[in-house]
Amino acid sequence: NYSAGINIKGKKDIYPKRFFPSGGMRFPNEIYILVNKNKVKGLTQSSYHYNIKRNCLEKMFLISDYEKLARSIFVQDWIAKSSIIICISAVFNRSRIKYGERGYRYCLIEAGHIGQNIYLISSAMGLKCCALGGFSDYKINQELELKNENESVLYMLAIGK
Repeated sequence: NYSAGINIKGKKDIYPKRFFPSGGMRFPNEIYILVNKNKVKGLTQSSYHYNIKRNCLEKMFLISDYEKLARSIFVQDWIAKSSIIICISAVFNRSRIKYGERGYRYCLIEAGHIGQNIYLISSAMGLKCCALGGFSDYKINQELELKNENESVLYMLAIGK
């Protein structure tokens, strides 16, 4: 919640506040989580979508082989041992509708802000966090059933002990 959710502290506002800035309050980014088997209490080895408005994880698909999936998407083998992989995607038209092509840049900047929040929270919880740049866009978008022209993963982070 503190990395990408709604800040519910204080008075209720017409425009809910978040823990990161967003160009024009368009909030184009979505969060997906890949969970490794038996590494997160209460969660099965599956992919999840973070529902920001409800502050909950929505189960998407079972992951039959987390290590095989991780090795098919990433360059580094150690990522297959992580507890979770957080995927930050962008629904580009949410920003483009207001800012045109500049909206793409705002999607990238916002993903960076969310990623920094994830780093800070991981550190506070005593967890290791590593941003991932070397991944197959096609394979991760396919795994999450994202349509490349509308939504695509921009940034990923591996988290574990």
